[in-house]
Amino acid sequence: MEKIMIPPLDLKRAEEVRAGWAKMDKFGSLGRLEEMVVDYAAMTGKPLPEKLKTAMLLMCGDHGIAKYGVSAYPQEVTLQMINGYMRETAGANVMARHAGADVFVVDVGTTFDLSAYSKVRQHKVAWGTEDFTQGPAMTREQAEQALQVGMQIANECIDNGYNLLETAEMGIGNTTSTSAIVSAFLGLDPELTVGRGSGINDERMKIKRQVVIDGLAVNKPKLGDAMDVLCKVGGYDHAGLAGMIIAGAMRRVPTMVDGVNAITNPDDIKRKVGYVPDFFGVYDNLKVMEYMEFYGSMYGMSKEDVDEIAEGLLELVNLSDKKDVFVDTLSRGMKQRLCVARALIHNPDLLVLDEPNSGLDPRARFEMKEVLKNLGAMGKTIIISSHILPELAEMCTSIGIMEKGHLIACGKVDEIMQKSKGSQPIHLRVVTDEEDAEENQKEFLSTLLMEQPNVEKVTYTEDEVLISFGGNDAEAANLLKSLIDRNVLVSNFYREKEDLESLFLEITGGVKK
Repeated sequence: MEKIMIPPLDLKRAEEVRAGWAKMDKFGSLGRLEEMVVDYAAMTGKPLPEKLKTAMLLMCGDHGIAKYGVSAYPQEVTLQMINGYMRETAGANVMARHAGADVFVVDVGTTFDLSAYSKVRQHKVAWGTEDFTQGPAMTREQAEQALQVGMQIANECIDNGYNLLETAEMGIGNTTSTSAIVSAFLGLDPELTVGRGSGINDERMKIKRQVVIDGLAVNKPKLGDAMDVLCKVGGYDHAGLAGMIIAGAMRRVPTMVDGVNAITNPDDIKRKVGYVPDFFGVYDNLKVMEYMEFYGSMYGMSKEDVDEIAEGLLELVNLSDKKDVFVDTLSRGMKQRLCVARALIHNPDLLVLDEPNSGLDPRARFEMKEVLKNLGAMGKTIIISSHILPELAEMCTSIGIMEKGHLIACGKVDEIMQKSKGSQPIHLRVVTDEEDAEENQKEFLSTLLMEQPNVEKVTYTEDEVLISFGGNDAEAANLLKSLIDRNVLVSNFYREKEDLESLFLEITGGVKK
């Protein structure tokens, strides 16, 4: 493939547009709109167009791993979706109409003959990718051909006056392939990257994750090598999209993609993230409202805007009555909640907290938990790093456990806890009829228990029997029934409650059972 040269941003043109806008009105009066216009000028290096002419390039390709049932829908749905695009009734068409975009449907690699569809651009590289659990999804030549398809379509659109490109794709199994791409390119565990995609159930979710694991194990894509990753676990739809983005960048035409480049746009990342450190800094000579104004000013906010927003934030963290109080007079719990309010002053999408309940008394911990629950209900994404694990179980929907820099467990709290069931011992107490028969009773009970399914070990303490049991709750209930059927007088039977702390110790090797 020929060498690709991407021109740099035209910073001079960007400053010209910024200065011109500032002459008309206060820069920032329209929120992010002005910055978007400036970014557009930097990318194009040209005078601003009177209007945007937008092309949505919808790349279609099927995936060989779809046969494993990784999607809620069969591969035949590809054809149904393309019929919807032709009738302009699909979701992509609706969004395109709202965005004022023209839709171009491109067959890069579906498993269907679409030659009868006159409105579909016919550029099929192959009839779907190969099953990447058995080898590479495509050859390097096929990947380059698919990239060229995307570049060709994008260039044709640009030649016809389109000055903004939008990405779109369709292909059964493509979220599985995408998960494999992310894992391979970034070195992330599939536990972290594989999601439910089309809304699959738990059974299919296990299959989907295993498909990604198997594909990575078989192909061993090179970490960070985009082309190697694409060939081994990617799709023709992915390659087509990559090609259109490349062509757009080469010709200074922006492409709309969900996400932010942390390298080129660090300020955009800062706007999206709020951070509460373990050892937070507060300025004791400031009053609470002054403290909020100081941090608001760091994000370019005016005093008036900060005051309006801060009132609501202080109410959220139950500090409304402290706004005129000096920060150094606040308790540690109040200071912790003030730092949460401070981190929210610029309305970030993501809130990161390091040990938010560290050093707090029970009342303060309760108040902090309530604040975080309210933020979650408001749609904020919250990441918490903490060693107070029982409280995390009450607040979090998902957990990740790390050891020595490696993510060794990740998933929904309920799913992770379910995996630990079977490691929690069962406590049993029985009534013996005769004292001199106690040893005989123990021998009888031990023999009976070890005959039962999932019983791994029986241990006697002073007043009860501990049963190492590898089954689930239903199997534990059957164990109890078996004991009663054999006339064992059971006075107490319960399983230790699973908690994150014991699970953490078990997973990290801190406890041997």
